[in-house]
Amino acid sequence: MRLPGAKRRWCASRPGDRNQWLEPAARSTPRASRRRMTRRARILLTCLALAAAGLTGALAIRSGLVRLGASRLDEALALQTISIEGNRRANAAELVAVSGLTAGMPLPDVDVDTVRALVETHPWVQRARAVRVPPSVVIVSVVEREPLVVAAGPDGPPWLVDATGLPFTPASPDDVASLPWLVAPHAVTERVATTELARGAALALALRGSTLFEGAEIHVAPPPDPDGLSLLVSGLRARIVLGHGDLSEKLRRLERLRAAALPETTDALVIDLRFADRAVLRSATAPGLAQQAMGAPANGAHVSTGRRL
Repeated sequence: MRLPGAKRRWCASRPGDRNQWLEPAARSTPRASRRRMTRRARILLTCLALAAAGLTGALAIRSGLVRLGASRLDEALALQTISIEGNRRANAAELVAVSGLTAGMPLPDVDVDTVRALVETHPWVQRARAVRVPPSVVIVSVVEREPLVVAAGPDGPPWLVDATGLPFTPASPDDVASLPWLVAPHAVTERVATTELARGAALALALRGSTLFEGAEIHVAPPPDPDGLSLLVSGLRARIVLGHGDLSEKLRRLERLRAAALPETTDALVIDLRFADRAVLRSATAPGLAQQAMGAPANGAHVSTGRRL
């Protein structure tokens, strides 16, 4: 149905199509078509621009989240606790200081081999082990050196010596009072192990658990002196010559001799235990041997060169 006053206009379509009658409102001009296309293009471009901006923002946010996560991860893996285990004489604060570890350093950056090597430079540490425990702990386990004897040279301070003959740290007054004293035939140098010191430490270890331990004084003769190791013990003024070989058996024989309290044993200046079947007692010694080696005066009275007896 046509509206009143409306005029019909005939419009030819493409060849083969039927002729159509178009109402005025349905007619389209080239200018109107261009306006519609321009408006659609603007809408499309605006949508594309908004999409691109949203994608860029999303990537930026995602990138920011990744960086934030990495920062938080670094904070979570920062070193906060250093646990020292196995130390008795070594000061824990000293071990931490020498380890090179500092609070806040990234745990993955901790080189446990380097930490172990640094901790083992401490005088009391024989060996060490370091372990990382995420998220924020490093455990350092140490095995300390065992002091067996206090050693001093002819002119020098006393040192603690371990089983290897290593003078590793100066001796305290308590150490001097509780450990055997070793008179070395040479100067005692810090961190320099010698065979003579190791032999003296072995004798000190053999004395443990015996009645001879307390107050014992060990002398190590320089090679090639055949006397080797000799000993002073409380209750006897004699120098006990042990020589070389099995020390345990010789010390058991010495305990029996002292317990017997025979007059000849009490009065002897030298008790020689180098022979397996007998103990040789001497009341006098040739000049230049036992008296001079032990610091005894020419009249035969015995004087210890150590810190006691």
